Amino acid sequence: MCKGFVRAICSSEERGLPKHNTGSGYLKEGFGLAGDAHAGTEGWQVSILLEQLMEPVIKKLGETPEPGSFAENLLLRGLPENSVVKGTVLKVGEAIIEITAIGKEDPLKHTYSYRGFRLLAEQGRFGRIIRSGQVKTGDPVEIVES
Repeated sequence: MCKGFVRAICSSEERGLPKHNTGSGYLKEGFGLAGDAHAGTEGWQVSILLEQLMEPVIKKLGETPEPGSFAENLLLRGLPENSVVKGTVLKVGEAIIEITAIGKEDPLKHTYSYRGFRLLAEQGRFGRIIRSGQVKTGDPVEIVES
């Protein structure tokens, strides 16, 4: 069974801005991350970035972006990219999330970028909350269904 952990929980009260690491949050079933501007979006209520996907950006820029720089709600470490696909169910802290999409249909239309990189729109995972719960930095993440 694949296991990882939560590296950061990020939110923003406005769309189109970078998110900021809050250290904890509440993932509400059928809604998303409480307090985040993107919560309640049909189809994806929470955005997830696998930390290893940032490696090419780090090499190119020579710096490590802060959590939330790509507008992700959850930054996860330790899960292989090929294990977090559409239909995968994750237990994140107390919450359960089903992955509903990888990337967006047209990532170039995604207006937010970090220094020209649209990592979340291209490779991010989007999901819906199927069980509410608290989540905090360092919480375990495990695949419960794939």
